[in-house]
Amino acid sequence: MILDLTKTDGSIQRIDAPDNSEGDYSNLNLSLAWIRDRDLTNNYFFGTDLSNSKFENCELYWAQFNNAILANATFIHCNLAGAIFDGAVLSNTKFIRCSLARDGLGGTTKMLETNTEKIIFEDCDLTGLQTDNPQ
Repeated sequence: MILDLTKTDGSIQRIDAPDNSEGDYSNLNLSLAWIRDRDLTNNYFFGTDLSNSKFENCELYWAQFNNAILANATFIHCNLAGAIFDGAVLSNTKFIRCSLARDGLGGTTKMLETNTEKIIFEDCDLTGLQTDNPQ
């Protein structure tokens, strides 16, 4: 299936993408992407450039953002339970009304060994967040 990603600058980027769980978007340049109303459960974003992107109303349960570039990215009303951000660049990244709660299987959202300059959490459930950065 072709996924049209509206970029935050108004342009459209077309990528071949599954509409189900376990999609692999690793090592793609998706900077400026605006991804909304998508179920991206258990999807892979290893090393993906998502700088200046926006996720809105997305299911990102167990999504893996290991070593992804999320500088200036924004997550709005997303479920990130069990997501993994190990080694990701989270500089000026915003999480607004998101759930980073412990998942029903005991898994936690992990932000370990991340490159963080500034992370903003607004009205988020952080009960499952595991981090080694005391920001």
